Amino acid sequence: MRDFKWSPNFNVDIKSSIVSVWIKLDRLPIHRFNKVTFYSIGKFFGETLKLDAATVSMVRPSMVRICTELDAKKSLIDQVCIGNCKDRILASD
Repeated sequence: MRDFKWSPNFNVDIKSSIVSVWIKLDRLPIHRFNKVTFYSIGKFFGETLKLDAATVSMVRPSMVRICTELDAKKSLIDQVCIGNCKDRILASD
């Protein structure tokens, strides 16, 4: 079973390419740990939906998990460049 985002023109017979996925970011510099940064990074992939509890509470500073909604038909990015690109962040599943 797969969940679909509802919209006014939703049709049960048409498969949507919009999916919700968890993106894991490894080795994000600690000075970048804040919700504004997380949501901004998530926007590179698609619409940011939420953050996992460990990310919000900073219990696990070795990685960040962002739930984002993206279009599976579009090509996916695998890294994000922050600031002056000193902080290059790799995304994985």
